[in-house]
Amino acid sequence: MRRFAPILLLLSIALPAGAADSADIALTEVRAMGHLNGHALACSQHEAVARIKALMIKLTPKSRLYGEAFEAGTNEGYLAQTRNDQASCQDGASLAEQVEEGAKRLQAAFSAASPK
Repeated sequence: MRRFAPILLLLSIALPAGAADSADIALTEVRAMGHLNGHALACSQHEAVARIKALMIKLTPKSRLYGEAFEAGTNEGYLAQTRNDQASCQDGASLAEQVEEGAKRLQAAFSAASPK
């Protein structure tokens, strides 16, 4: 979190208040997609992992901030799932539905965060 503090401070100064909120929402959505990615990795849901990767490449800016948020979310999701047993893994269809819902939220977050 200490690494993010200067960046978030600069964003809050450089962007209007609504844009800073949108940037925070976008960062939260990136982290949530990472969490789904970690869950999919732990459950060997390779199709979901590939879909999440394609969505992240397509929808998010290529920046260290978003990459680190995605990685942190992936680690959290993976660890959370591995603490449970394999029986708690979702089926592929349920996970795919969550991924598509996440993609819609991610796209909306970045649409709101982009300057008009």
